[in-house]
Formats: sequence, C-alpha cells, structure tokens
Amino acid sequence: MKTKFLIQTFAAMLGTYLLYQADWGLNVLLLALAVVGLLMQFQKLPLLPALLFLVAALLVAISGSLLALVLFWLLLLLVVALSHSRLSWPVALLEGLQKLLSAGWRMVFQQKQLPMRGFSLGKSLLLTLPPLFITLLFYALYSSANPVFADRISLAQLPLPRPSWFLLFFLLLYLSYALVYALPAKSLQPWDVRQPDVLLRRRKKSPFNPLWLKYEYKTALIALAMLNALLLLFHGVDLLTLLEGRPAQGVTFAQWVHQGVGTLIVSIVLAVALLIWVFRGNLNFFIHNQNLRLLARAWIIQNALLVLSTALKNSWYVASYGLTYKRIGVGVYLLLVLIGLITTWSKISHKNTLWWMIKGNLKATLLVLLLTACLPWGRLIAWYNLEQARVPDGAYLMELPLHTTDQLVKHQHLLTDQQLLRLEFRREVLQKSTTLENWKSWTLLNHYAAKNL
Repeated sequence: MKTKFLIQTFAAMLGTYLLYQADWGLNVLLLALAVVGLLMQFQKLPLLPALLFLVAALLVAISGSLLALVLFWLLLLLVVALSHSRLSWPVALLEGLQKLLSAGWRMVFQQKQLPMRGFSLGKSLLLTLPPLFITLLFYALYSSANPVFADRISLAQLPLPRPSWFLLFFLLLYLSYALVYALPAKSLQPWDVRQPDVLLRRRKKSPFNPLWLKYEYKTALIALAMLNALLLLFHGVDLLTLLEGRPAQGVTFAQWVHQGVGTLIVSIVLAVALLIWVFRGNLNFFIHNQNLRLLARAWIIQNALLVLSTALKNSWYVASYGLTYKRIGVGVYLLLVLIGLITTWSKISHKNTLWWMIKGNLKATLLVLLLTACLPWGRLIAWYNLEQARVPDGAYLMELPLHTTDQLVKHQHLLTDQQLLRLEFRREVLQKSTTLENWKSWTLLNHYAAKNL
C-alpha cells in the first residue's frame, strides 16, 4: 500500500508540474502517457479506448482544440471504467465519472472497507502538523528578536508554491485512486448485462382493448403514409425552386438556404424518434406489418435525402458567405444524423432494441468527433475565407485560434487599423508560446505558425 501511495504521490506531482499555470498542449499528451502507465501497472488496460484516449491527447498536443480536449476527458472516463469492468460505453461514461469522484473517498475515508496497511492519513497528519506548527512559531520569535534575520530569511522570499498549486496537487492525488485501485462497478453493471440487443416478444393483454395492437398498427400506418406524402411534397417544392434558380418572392437566397437548416435537422431527429417509438415493441412481431415496414423504410430514405439536400444548401451558404465553425458543425451534425438513420434502418430490419441503438450511435459519435478533431479547422477556415471567400470577415478571423496568425499576417491588407493592432499582439503571444520556457503548452500548429511568420 505504501508503494502505491508513493507512486500516486509522484504521479500527482508530475501532473501538477505539467498542468499548473499552463495552457493545454504537449502537457496533455505527457499526462495521458502517465495515466496509461498507471493503468498498465495496476489494472487491465482496455486496448481500443486506451488507443483512442492517446489519439485524443496527441490531437491536443497538435492543435490544442477544444473538441480534442473534450474528447480527451470523455475517453479518460471510458478508460477508467473499462479497466475495472466490462461495460457498454454509455454506462462506462457514467461509471468512469462515478469512480473518479468516489474512489478517493472510499479509499481514504472509508478505510474499514479497504484498509491501507501501514498507512493512515490521520496518523500522518498528526506526525507532520505539530512539528511544522512549532517550527513556524519559533521562526516568528527569532524574526521578532533579530530584524536582520527576518530580512534575510524571509518566508515571503522563499519559492513556495501557491495555494492553487496545492489544490491542483491534492485534486490529482484524489483522482489517482480511480487509476490505482480496482473498484468494480456494483450498481450499473448488473443492469447493463441484462439489456438485450434484440427485442423479445412479450405476450401480455392490453389493459385497454384486446385489439389495441391492431389499432396501434393502423394508426402508425396512416401516420407514416401521410408523413411520406408530406415529405415528398417538400422535396418536390425544393426541386422546383432549384430548377427555377430563385426562391419565392420576398425570400432571399440566403434565407432559403440558411434559416431552414436548423428546423430541418430537428425534423429529422423527430423522424428518427417517431420510428423508434413505433417499432419499440410487439409491432415488430405483428404478422401483417410488411406495409408498415415499407413505409418506415421509405420515410428513412426520404429523410436521408433531406440530410443530403440540407448539406448541399449548407455548402452553398459557405460558398457565398464564408466558412465558420458553426457551418462546419452543421455538416458534422448532419453526418451524425445520417448515421442515426442507418442504425434506425438496421433496428427495424433486425428487430434491435433502443439500447443497442444508443450503444452503436455513441461509439459512432465518438469516432466521428475524433476524426473531425484530426483536421486543423482553424487554418482551413482562415485559408478559405482569406483566399476563396468574396468578402472575408476580418472581425471573425481575429477570433480564430492563435495558430492562424501567420495566415492573417500574409493577408493583413484586408484588415482594418484596429484589427492590425490586435494582429501584432497575436504575433507576440504566438512567438512567446513557442519559447522553451513555455514548452508545456507547446502545440505543433503554433510551432508551425511561428516558423512561418
């Protein structure tokens, strides 16, 4: 137990050294390697989540992007949970968070359950604090008696860590208990194991009417038929507008392309939710449900076409008004919605459960976001808006990440005087961030941009 605690203390000090008063960058990758090292030493390392975790940390060291950082923490939760128990990824996220928050409490403050032989936090404090207090008391007396001693041996001049340093250290030490000690899941794992991937037919009488299932089938059939007809009409109007080359009177092209994107995305999500509700139970086993399945598949295909047409409209808006993070986010969200439609098709075809869909969609979402984080979107936005867009938005460009500074310098003739002053400040910050003294916050893209100045 003492050996484990010493390793935890060293790891917490290393993490504090890497993270204290530093931006996210190379320090995150080094921290991830330390986490993986602890898990390999004391736990069973889950291969795929650990690999994705290291990839996310590497992406933080490359770009320092917020998306990569969020993925880093989410995948850390997965790694912590799956190193102790076999769980599905949605449950593992919750279990990993619970372990990080409670493992330290269970090990330190509930030692009756898991005793740490040879070590007691209370005894350690009793051995340390009284001598420290007595020493400080006599230091105050000697300083009062000798002003020269007080001037030359001043506590204010000692390079002591700040309270925030100790706070970070003890936080990391507390969290390290989840990495070192095996605490299997007790509450969620049994429930997770019981969840099937394929629906089972449940024969039970309806409390309302013995013919309720048939009524539900007819209602769903009529609803899907009407919705298919409505969406087909929508596609027809959209196609006619494209052929005419102009929207309706009083509606600008920008309004036609951009303002309806959010509403269309919501409609697709609601369409998926409707199909999940219809095929949630015994309608999957209804003998004459072929027509219902046919309408459901037609509804999925039409919504997939709606995804593609929305993506096309979004690309037109980008071509006219420039590229932004929000418009990139729309594209990524549409891709995730398309994946959701595919899994909905599979659910209907193979009678899968909602939990099966949630597990598959979560894995797909994490993988898509990880692939998205691989691209240097800030530099792509700057390149497109400066070299391809008709009217680059200087105010928006100045809000882009620091690693786009070299691109802005190259096209500084497009900026206003006030923006040029901000650009000069960005240049100084960029050059300072790549110096040796700031190596913990080093990122590859900042290094590349500084070299191009």
